[in-house]
Amino acid sequence: MVFVPFDATEDEIVALSVIREALPPEMEAPLRSWIGGRLRRQSSVYTGTDYANLSLVHNVQTALRINLGAPADGLMELDRAIGAIYAKGVPVIMRVADFLLSCTNPSHEPEVIAALARTLDWSHCKYKVDMSGPTARLSARLPEGVQEVAQAAIDSSQDAGPLLFKAWQYAFGLTPQPAEAMDFAVKAVELVVTPVVCPNHPKPSLGNAVAYVRDQGNWTHNLRVDSDKAPPNTTIHHMLQTLWSGQHYRHVDQNAVPPTLEQAQAHVQLAALLVGWFSCGVVTRDS
Repeated sequence: MVFVPFDATEDEIVALSVIREALPPEMEAPLRSWIGGRLRRQSSVYTGTDYANLSLVHNVQTALRINLGAPADGLMELDRAIGAIYAKGVPVIMRVADFLLSCTNPSHEPEVIAALARTLDWSHCKYKVDMSGPTARLSARLPEGVQEVAQAAIDSSQDAGPLLFKAWQYAFGLTPQPAEAMDFAVKAVELVVTPVVCPNHPKPSLGNAVAYVRDQGNWTHNLRVDSDKAPPNTTIHHMLQTLWSGQHYRHVDQNAVPPTLEQAQAHVQLAALLVGWFSCGVVTRDS
């Protein structure tokens, strides 16, 4: 989390909580140092020159499909490698950091991951270290509490959790893919909803569940609401319908425009809520 000075005013605290650009000016040097630390291979005791781990630089080039001018063999000065990365601009810099982060073993080098996490958190840039998957990765920073809700939903279902995690990464990761985010969001919700809503259907799907909830009319949740103004069955039906309809470009109109990133992110957050609700028994059917 962002560091708040002991004597910060309310206005300063508000300013510190604002999510900033990907690479704020004061973050450039520490991030450069972190990337250099991961790429460094050895130092020459004769010249004092730092050299890059050439194999790792090759991996960066191949994985990210960028040309850093690395030779096929021999030596490459570390400053040259970092300079080539920084010359390509902020998106590439952050992708390189993400790749190097994914190559860092959380069990063997937790302090390396923690160092990058502190740099990103204290700068409160738009990216953060995400430890929810098998490897550490960068993902979009969201307002306080949103990520925690999503993680709780991921943890709530052993089957749907991995799918929801993939949806979250496609929606909020460093290289978002909106269509894939929507697909995995729907698959995650299907896994937890269909056994509850239509357990005996021969080919259960989210579309079937939407129709069952709409037609049966006696599904409820444990939220405290005015049933006349916000009928529980209507709420549940509309939430499921909204998620399912978001995929109209897949199952209704193949010529429809694919979802925008903002639409995919909203749908993944809705999916996280639905996975959490159905996994934890919030949604039930009145007898």
